[in-house]
Amino acid sequence: MLSRVANSLYWLSRYLERAENLARLVEVNRYESLENSDPNPWLPLLYTTCTEDSFNESEESDVGMFISFSEDNPDSIRECVAQARENARMVRDQISEEIWRELNRFHLFIRSNDASHLWQTQPETFHRRTIEFCMLLSGLIHATVLHDEGWHFMQIGKFIERADKTTRVLDMLAYQGQAPRT
Repeated sequence: MLSRVANSLYWLSRYLERAENLARLVEVNRYESLENSDPNPWLPLLYTTCTEDSFNESEESDVGMFISFSEDNPDSIRECVAQARENARMVRDQISEEIWRELNRFHLFIRSNDASHLWQTQPETFHRRTIEFCMLLSGLIHATVLHDEGWHFMQIGKFIERADKTTRVLDMLAYQGQAPRT
């Protein structure tokens, strides 16, 4: 297997996992902010996603919108889906037609006015759809990709991203003094 193919498969899977994690984090943070009197309830989300430096309060009025749709944020859900699609395009021969079709549907949805309207009116529905798309793609990867070297690189990408986000969340909880007790 060529290293560029392995790299594209790795990042395809990692970007999909990141998009799903971001949708989950924004939803959890949104629910937490309803019960919290913190004047900056979105600050932990910016720290967890390492986007506090790129977020500009004077230009961005909504952290959730910044995390979900900003083209200036390379780690927004929108940009993660675009990067996943670009990586998939480079390795079309390694993925199934079903994965390509659903990833394109996801990409078109995220870029549509319907998605931003859904975010503004029903953000929980937007995040649920994002999570559902990611889970669908994860299932398609598992079911339709030959479990060879390429599939293993995809698994590595997914689990490294998951481990990275888990450690960032735990780091933030420890920083805030809310680490879970064992």
